Amino acid sequence: HRTILLVVNKCESITVGDALTADFWQLGFGQPIPVSAISSTGIAELTGEVQKRLAESIREKAMAKKTKADEHKSKEEDVLYTKVAFVGRPNVGKSSLVNNILDMDRMVVNDESGTTTNSVDSYVRIRDRDYCFVDTAGMRRASNVKGAKDAVEIVAVKQSLRAISSADVVVLMIDALAGPTKQDFRIAEHCQKHGCACVLVVNKWDLFPTENSYEDMQEYKRFLLGSMNILSWAPVVFSNSLIRSSRKKVMKAVESVVDQYSRRLTTAVLNTVIQEAASWYSPPISGTKAGKIYYCTQASTQPPTFVFFVNHPELFDAQYTKYMENQLRKSAGFEGTSLKLYWRGKTTN
Repeated sequence: HRTILLVVNKCESITVGDALTADFWQLGFGQPIPVSAISSTGIAELTGEVQKRLAESIREKAMAKKTKADEHKSKEEDVLYTKVAFVGRPNVGKSSLVNNILDMDRMVVNDESGTTTNSVDSYVRIRDRDYCFVDTAGMRRASNVKGAKDAVEIVAVKQSLRAISSADVVVLMIDALAGPTKQDFRIAEHCQKHGCACVLVVNKWDLFPTENSYEDMQEYKRFLLGSMNILSWAPVVFSNSLIRSSRKKVMKAVESVVDQYSRRLTTAVLNTVIQEAASWYSPPISGTKAGKIYYCTQASTQPPTFVFFVNHPELFDAQYTKYMENQLRKSAGFEGTSLKLYWRGKTTN
């Protein structure tokens, strides 16, 4: 926990200092302190405020040492939370879905976009697993955000991107009526880059102008995964974030991808899959060099990471890497989680 003082420079006038800082209240750091580095206006007030905050901090730390608060805090930190970030464009229903899952009005919900302006963490235990749900601000196109004068939105989008980079699972929500957009694809690229597990939620499905039959869902799913091919391995859930049944469907998908995200294959099973895949599609050849796979091992989980030991790593290009990834998914599953594949050289005797 850190104390933050918001200091606004270049406020030379004492009489209109508060007026000049009025726009900075929206940053959410409390009362801005107007100063002027050139004329030293407001420096005495700033120094006094710093001394006041330091004294308060010292008193709080002294009191904390006399209690068992630190012991309780350490016990809480020992809990391993599965971090689930709910992301998407503005007004897609992220906050409503989180409220539905938590079964409480934890997030403020409004029909106007931009209601959520910062990431909010909620902790809950569901079926013997501890979760940290992160409700993020809606993300507009980067060009729109960079051109925006609203500093709050710029900070909010950065928080949303950080939430994705630190998440175990990303629930990427798509507006059923608007369909997947370029911005959704960019968010998907961010998920893939950071190796998250992912669930695609098509929200507001009840408003989609069809009979909402199984055939309609399958057709929409094919269209969605075709447009979002970078996440073609992600499960798709159709939902109405206000209906309780959606909570069960989304959580079932989240629990499934978490299991896959943490899954480990035995070396024997893994190499059986790899040998069969290589027999169907031989490793690349370049000139007199012919690629050869000696063996493969799973180096880690979250996400599942595989290291292939080969004779010429430079031969194994992106196309063959994608082929091996597809074969791993086809033979061993891993639905809902990204996979990492690496090629390493191995000297032979």
